[in-house]
Amino acid sequence: MKKRMLAAFLSVSMLISMSVFIPAYAAESESQTESAETTPAATEPTVTPEATTEATTSPETTPPAVIGCSECGQTEGHAESCSQYIAPEPTGCMECGQLEGHAESCSQYVAPDPVGCAECGKVDGHEESCSQYVAPTEEACTECGQTEGHLESCSQYTSPAPDVSGMTAAEIFARWEEYSVEEQQQILDYLAANDETKCAQLLAIIDDAATLEEETTSLTISAAIADGSNPEQDMIFTISRNDGFSVKVAILAKDFENGSATVTVLLPAGVYTVTADSWSWRYTAEKTENADGSVSFTYTRTKAKWFDGDFSKSICYVPPAGLSDEDE
Repeated sequence: MKKRMLAAFLSVSMLISMSVFIPAYAAESESQTESAETTPAATEPTVTPEATTEATTSPETTPPAVIGCSECGQTEGHAESCSQYIAPEPTGCMECGQLEGHAESCSQYVAPDPVGCAECGKVDGHEESCSQYVAPTEEACTECGQTEGHLESCSQYTSPAPDVSGMTAAEIFARWEEYSVEEQQQILDYLAANDETKCAQLLAIIDDAATLEEETTSLTISAAIADGSNPEQDMIFTISRNDGFSVKVAILAKDFENGSATVTVLLPAGVYTVTADSWSWRYTAEKTENADGSVSFTYTRTKAKWFDGDFSKSICYVPPAGLSDEDE
């Protein structure tokens, strides 16, 4: 009995000892494990995302102060006068690629102002007094090949001015209507440059004639030889008016060309009659009054005998028998 009671006591004691020892051992082992896991975290603390976000977005954060260059004070880059300044590499035009200026084909190109000669100031060429002046070479006309003037067949030809150097102002005016408008202007230009007195006289006569033109009338008389030959005598005409006024005019033999000639006279306004003087019996005149107021005379040679070439012929040969006086 005693043995059984001793064994039971020992069993109970062992159970009590184990119930105390095992939890203590387990707690010590667990403590050592947690200590081993939490030791690295102590040396490198873990920042939670919430803490980081809060620190970044905190309005109380102060930005660092901006510090400029100690020499030029620039906060970005450096001034050109600064020893630390580095010039940027040159960049060309985006369109034409030129580093300086622009190509003429570039839309940003601006033509430079023309620069004249430093000596004479001319932008195009040089003044004749300039030391850099070069006389142009004389070029020939492309049409007629002339280097001085033009041939009459050339379209650029200009007829020379009439020579009036030996004529008086009255003599020039007497033939004034015979000149073309271009020739009249050439005469006036010539006199203005070479004889101002004669030029003034001629202009005065022209002005007087223009004033009298309204109070006067012109009459043209023409004469023509029927066979087209030129006469060897002057043709004389009488111009008369009903109040007894009359004047004689003549067409000189030297004025006939291809058997015809014309004369124009200026008369006081009125009605006139023109007759051909019959001082020469060799010609018969036939008168025609034209619609424009002019008068024409046609002369037919009716007599061959006269002291002229025909007379010299008549004494050099004997006329054939039977030749009538009218046929000679």
